[in-house]
Amino acid sequence: MAVAMIVQQKMTPTGNVDPAQAKMMMVMPVMMTFMFLSYSSGLGLYWLTGSVIGVVRQVLLNKYWSPHAETKLSARNSPKEARGS
Repeated sequence: MAVAMIVQQKMTPTGNVDPAQAKMMMVMPVMMTFMFLSYSSGLGLYWLTGSVIGVVRQVLLNKYWSPHAETKLSARNSPKEARGS
C-alpha cells in the first residue's frame, strides 16, 4: 500500500511545494501503512485499490491530456500540404 501511494504521489504533478511540506508528504505513506496495520484487511485493500486506480488514471491523463500529448496530437492531425499542385 505504501509503495502504491508513493508511486501515485510521484506521478501527480505539483506546483512549487514548500520543502517542509514535501518531506511531510513523503512520510505520509509510511504513517498510513502503520496506521492501517491495526485496521481490517478490507480497508487496506480498499485503499490499495484506490491508489492503483489513481496511478492508472494519472498515466492516462499524462499520456492523452498533457500539454505535450496535445501538441503531438495536433501536429499529427494538421493538414498536409498538397503535392504537385
